[in-house]
Amino acid sequence: MKFQPYFATALAIFMSLSASQGLLAQGKWQAQALPATLKSSSQVTPVLEVYSSQGCSSCPPAQAWVSQLKDQAGLWQKVVPIVFHVDYWNSLGWQDPYSTASYSARQRRYKALGKINAVYTPGFVVAGQEWRDWFQKRDKAGINNLSDLSVEQKPGVLTAQLKKDGIQIDFAGKSELKPQYVNIARLGFDIKTQVKRGENASRVLPEDFIVLGYARYKFNNNISHIYAWPSSDFKPAREGVAVWISGEDQLTPIQAVGGLIHTHSIIINDFVE
Repeated sequence: MKFQPYFATALAIFMSLSASQGLLAQGKWQAQALPATLKSSSQVTPVLEVYSSQGCSSCPPAQAWVSQLKDQAGLWQKVVPIVFHVDYWNSLGWQDPYSTASYSARQRRYKALGKINAVYTPGFVVAGQEWRDWFQKRDKAGINNLSDLSVEQKPGVLTAQLKKDGIQIDFAGKSELKPQYVNIARLGFDIKTQVKRGENASRVLPEDFIVLGYARYKFNNNISHIYAWPSSDFKPAREGVAVWISGEDQLTPIQAVGGLIHTHSIIINDFVE
């Protein structure tokens, strides 16, 4: 019995080291234990925004395609995927629990700015511009196609230090880009929903990269400034985060980072606007 404290200590050290090195991640997942640092290259990492709804029968195939990105080696380095659930399908039979009016408004603002041609689901936006390749070549459109779309630009390096009370941002880039906003989205993975009504009635929908909480802040050049975690009422099996900076139009990403995080052993303070 006298050896039990030493065993417990050794086990705790092993668990801590394993988590920090990703040894406890399942399968191909490499989750980060907080505190952790996410860092982009100087090349643009495009944000893939998908506008979806559990009430739309055309959306599950798009969601299935997005979900396969989580097993791609280039995830987070070549693309940061996020899925916004819109609310304009909610009156047609099924209340999507992940939908909000603000996500619908975001898609409509893209339309108002002329960056997409129409508001519809599933809708794809890559690097701030409408992307329709999925509809023409969904079986061939892989992560390399996404990175090829984007960007010969090299805006600079975005670093996000994840802390229990928020995220510290540093952008070392071209001064003429003048980032105005910091965007933070908490993402849910391995989510399954039993849909009881609407176009997807009686189906179980598996989904990943769902935005569970989103917040936008004015960019502060002081690198010691901490941006609060967005609030979320959801507790998914796995959680991730996407962070990007944008300019005056509030929408078009300048640079982005993302990753999986361990959230079950920590407390993330809820953000109240």
